[in-house]
Amino acid sequence: MALDDLRRRLFKKNEMFEDREHSRHLRGRTTPVPVSWKDDPVVVEDSMQKFMRKLLWWGIGGGLSVIAVFGIGYFVISGRFSVLGVDTRKNIDLTVETADDAIAGKKFVWRIAYENKNDIALDKAVLVFQYPPMSQPLVGGYIKGGLRAERRELGAINPGDKKEEFFSAIIFGSQEEILKGQVKIEYRPRDSSVSLAKEVAYESLVKGSLLGVELVLPKELKSGQQIDAQLSLASSAETPFRGVSVEMVYPDAFEFISSSIKPTKGNTIWTVGDIGKGDSFKLSIKGRIKDSIAPQSIKAKIGVYDRAKNEFDVFTSSEKTFVIVPPLLVTRLRIDTADDFGTGVLAAGTIIKGSLEWKNNLPVSVSNATVDLAFDGEAFDIRTISSKRGEFDSGRNALRWVPGRIQELLFVDPGESGVFDFTVTTKKTIGIHNPTIIFISTMHTNESPSGYDGVDISGEEKVTYKLATRATFAQKGYYYDSRVTNTGPIPPRVGKTTTYLINWAVTNATNDLVNTSVRATLPSYVRWVGAVDSPSDASITFDGATREILWMPGTIQAGTGSSLRTREVSFQIALTPSLPQVDDYIELVSDAKLTGTDSFAGITIAQESDSVMTDLPDDPKIPKDGGKIVE
Repeated sequence: MALDDLRRRLFKKNEMFEDREHSRHLRGRTTPVPVSWKDDPVVVEDSMQKFMRKLLWWGIGGGLSVIAVFGIGYFVISGRFSVLGVDTRKNIDLTVETADDAIAGKKFVWRIAYENKNDIALDKAVLVFQYPPMSQPLVGGYIKGGLRAERRELGAINPGDKKEEFFSAIIFGSQEEILKGQVKIEYRPRDSSVSLAKEVAYESLVKGSLLGVELVLPKELKSGQQIDAQLSLASSAETPFRGVSVEMVYPDAFEFISSSIKPTKGNTIWTVGDIGKGDSFKLSIKGRIKDSIAPQSIKAKIGVYDRAKNEFDVFTSSEKTFVIVPPLLVTRLRIDTADDFGTGVLAAGTIIKGSLEWKNNLPVSVSNATVDLAFDGEAFDIRTISSKRGEFDSGRNALRWVPGRIQELLFVDPGESGVFDFTVTTKKTIGIHNPTIIFISTMHTNESPSGYDGVDISGEEKVTYKLATRATFAQKGYYYDSRVTNTGPIPPRVGKTTTYLINWAVTNATNDLVNTSVRATLPSYVRWVGAVDSPSDASITFDGATREILWMPGTIQAGTGSSLRTREVSFQIALTPSLPQVDDYIELVSDAKLTGTDSFAGITIAQESDSVMTDLPDDPKIPKDGGKIVE
């Protein structure tokens, strides 16, 4: 039958297919065919289809069951290990014990005890001990900042095992400081792949130090008094204290003046270095006490300073407290000079005009008071000391105002005050290195006023000045000179080239001058030729773009020009004048300026020298008008 005929019969109303072959093992079922397309369709399902549908559902259900079984098993097993992990941690005893007090600089031992109270073994166990910061473990070499932790393999810890391990280090820390760290055991319960850990923290108290620190200063100080705070360090430890630094913490009433060793940072931090057994270190800090009512404390901290992080880790420390008592008889020194470089620095050869103020702070009168002003230091020119009312005592290098000669000192009422004037000059030439001058003023009486028997009522003030070095700089020009043969016409002629020699010379008196430089410039009509007869390290250069000549002589030592040779450099230049310059003396080199830092006084020294003109006043062979430009 053709396919089209079969399709027509299939959709023909009341059509029957009696000749269709039926399956022998499945029973047929007749289902009414809808009479129109609007009727609901009827699904025809035979036994094979029902079987396949059930098989599909059995497969899906079985797969889900397997997944559920495995998932539940996983969670059960995981839960078991989770519960197991909690149980094992609870049943591990881990303690940290120490036998001695912690002493900075001394060996210190921690005893770590552990016990496995579980009924299973703990495999691949590791003990991790974290040392306190700034300690030096006695394993390997020294590590700045301390070894953070040490790991030890323990292997298997069987049920009931009770063992111990010891860790030792050199302790660094300040007294009464609490050092903190941690210790833990990492392990795996047997037949498990889960890694677990038991951890505990510990603390150790530092009770002392083998790095001895002594800070010395009086318990009572007077306002205006100048003092020296003395710091001493000494070690009795077998292991060196490495990379030690000192940090000073000053109170508000302490004004820093100077120190015996140059600070590393500001006026608070000094580098000491390593301190081994028997080594010592001393530092003197000079300061002035200011008015204050409350007690004051100055503290020295000893430790390691990390300059990059600007952090200070303390080994040990010392602190001193003092009270400021107002002086009962007061003196105040006032200095007036045009050559004052700033606080605490004067120039050599300075004329000092000073005034000495005095006052009675007692609530009672004082009889027969004496006021003294002593001049301490070789830099004073003693011959220049003068005062209208004071008398010079050559035995003490001091001016004295005595009651027999000064009427107001015979009887000084409470609150009464006065002023004495004086002048003195510092030497221009001083034969010592890093000179200082010290004024010491006092007011006192040999007759104790009523109610003050045995009480020191005298007042004293000490004022120290550093003297800045005297440096000189000269710039000179020559045509006739043995160091070089110059060429060209004298006087200079338009369109012709004449060469000259320029010499720079520096002298320096009492203090080293560091980071020195000399600068000048050349006019556009002058050509740079080059250095002449100069030392190989002269470091003189010329910049053609800026026209600047730069000499970097480095450090000019104290005594240069007297006990040492003058520092010099010479260079040659060439001039080709033009018509507008005829009948003039023209500039060859600009004003030159020397700058440097006084390494002792800590100030900038600057010296200038006038420009060099074609008249060459320093060359005696140049004839009159020999520098005037001609056509």
